[in-house]
Amino acid sequence: MDNVTSLEQTSQVMEAQGMVSAQVDCTGDEALFLLNERATACGLRLQEVAVAVVENRTRFRHSVGH
Repeated sequence: MDNVTSLEQTSQVMEAQGMVSAQVDCTGDEALFLLNERATACGLRLQEVAVAVVENRTRFRHSVGH
């Protein structure tokens, strides 16, 4: 992951944000919050969680406010 540019990282986070938003039927802001929450809870960087989502290695299953 060291060779990934800042633009690529941003793109991956945005893609993961969209995927999480669709998975749990929430807004993009809520999806970003969930990604950050997962990263903090797991001791990972946001980028690492985003890559796991994009590569379908992790999913979000709960709904925000439902």
